[in-house]
Amino acid sequence: MHDVRLSNTTQLPKKGLGMAKKKTTKSSPGVDKGLVAMFLKMSPEERLQANDNAARIIQELRDAYKQQRNDRPGSKRST
Repeated sequence: MHDVRLSNTTQLPKKGLGMAKKKTTKSSPGVDKGLVAMFLKMSPEERLQANDNAARIIQELRDAYKQQRNDRPGSKRST
């Protein structure tokens, strides 16, 4: 059986570990805990949909950038 905590201290299993009872972890700079909490509240299907939307937007931005770069006067690249 495991004890679970949502702080900077993680409980290890009580059985078979001798003296090692707790492990302290450092919080990572740059981790948006609010964003993590938002995604954990979503269902797996909602998370997949959000990922698909983000991937689609990224691809649209890449395509628009390439098109803009190719449309500039004097551009040496073509599609």
